[in-house]
Parts: sequence; C-alpha cells; structure tokens
Amino acid sequence: MLCNCNRFLCSVIFLTLFISGCSVRPLYDDATSCNEKPSRIKVDVIANRDGQKLRSYLIDYLRDINFTDQKLRLTVTLSTIEKSFALDDTGAAHRLLSTSTAKVILKNENKKIIMDKNVSMSTTYNIARAQGEVMLSLYGRINSALLKELARRIVENIKMNLEK
Repeated sequence: MLCNCNRFLCSVIFLTLFISGCSVRPLYDDATSCNEKPSRIKVDVIANRDGQKLRSYLIDYLRDINFTDQKLRLTVTLSTIEKSFALDDTGAAHRLLSTSTAKVILKNENKKIIMDKNVSMSTTYNIARAQGEVMLSLYGRINSALLKELARRIVENIKMNLEK
C-alpha cells in the first residue's frame, strides 16, 4: 500500500514538472512571444545605488519606444549637489535643496558622439531634528519619483536629438 502511494506521488510530481517545463522561456531572451524588438540603445552601468535606479528607469523607458534603427550606447554619470536653505534665527536649516545632474553621452556604433548634454532635476526636503542630529525626512535623499522624472527627461532629450 505504501509503495503504491510513493509511486503515485512520484508520478504526479514528474508529470507536474514535465508539463510546467513546456512553457519555460529565458527571461532576458531577445525573441519574445509577441515579436517585440529589443531596445537599440544600450545603457551602461551607472555608479552607486541611485545610479542603478536611474539605469533601470532608463532601460524601461527605452524598451517601450523604437525611434531609431541604429545601435547606440548611452553613458550617464549622476551627481548630486545639496544646499541648505530656509534658515532660522539660530542658523539651523529647515529645508535642503537637492539637485541631481545626469551627464548624458550618446554614441553610435562608430563611437561618434551624437549627444553630449547635462539633464538636471531638483527637489527640496524637510529637515527634522531628532536627538540632536539632523536627519532627512526621506530616506536616501533621492526619491524614486525624482529619478523616474530624470530618466523621462533624458529619453525625451534623446528623442529630440535623434529627430534632427
């Protein structure tokens, strides 16, 4: 009796694995079921955590649009400058202005520069005092909405440049 149960269980597991494997496809394969073309613009790695978030947004935006037949390479350098303002009588800041600038370089296959531009975004943050230390109200200083908008602006600049 126990032997028959083990055989039945093994058969069910084997059939389940066999059937489920029929529709498995590589996640990052160039060919997809809807015959979608991969992006013609390769986005290089961008340094630090915020740079990787920006790169992910750029890849997403560029994947959805096919506005060029050329193979292009996008290099982005992200930098952030922070300035305190809205000072009180004691000289303590209540707000912080954070400006992120992306140095964008777009090259074609022959390494000819098609676009070399700075794209910037700014936002302000409230600063709170907690146990004598200044802490930012938003963790990591740069929120996802700022990076998403910066990526959208970069893609718009690329489109305008390629339409010339």
